[in-house]
Amino acid sequence: MPVRWHRFAEDTFELGRQVISVEPGLTIGLYGPERSIVDAYRLRHLQDVELGREAVRRWLRRSGSGPAKLLRMAEHFPKAVAFLHGDLEVLQ
Repeated sequence: MPVRWHRFAEDTFELGRQVISVEPGLTIGLYGPERSIVDAYRLRHLQDVELGREAVRRWLRRSGSGPAKLLRMAEHFPKAVAFLHGDLEVLQ
């Protein structure tokens, strides 16, 4: 699959993002699972819709995960809320 670049809005860029030290003097920024799932939903027009659904299925099986966490993150991204909420209702 080819790489696609996407520029995130400055006001939401840091939401769900962690900076991890790889080695002294080298860090990388990674989005956590909740943000990654929400991004899959809001960018569903660029990829297979099933990517987000499968990610939600797997994430819900993890200890400590729950719909409320995803929906809290999705509140910042209105394009994702309705689709994510609908899938969460079906998957539970």
